[in-house]
Amino acid sequence: PGAALREIDIANGMNPLAPSVFLGSRGRALMLKSDVDSALPILQQMVSQMPGHSNALEYCAAALVHVGRIDDAKAMVGSLEASNPYYRLGSLRVARPFKDPEDTAYILDALATAGLPES
Repeated sequence: PGAALREIDIANGMNPLAPSVFLGSRGRALMLKSDVDSALPILQQMVSQMPGHSNALEYCAAALVHVGRIDDAKAMVGSLEASNPYYRLGSLRVARPFKDPEDTAYILDALATAGLPES
């Protein structure tokens, strides 16, 4: 995550009008460094800029769980399911595993707590 944050800083320096997805990259990297308090506002900004974006909703929901805002996380998963009814934990396990299985569990366990269905 530290290397990712450095690369994001370089990219933002090269393009100060960087796309909103850079916010998601920064937010995910901060989450995986267990700095959820810093990640959450960034991920919320991404959701506000890209309200139906599945990844934005997914990672924001996971961050909300990790800061103890379960009801807000469940509402975020509701928005995720409304924008993409096929978004499921089982698919995420296959499509987006992290290098470290603990990182995958950190995100997916939070999404399960927020109510994202397995299949």
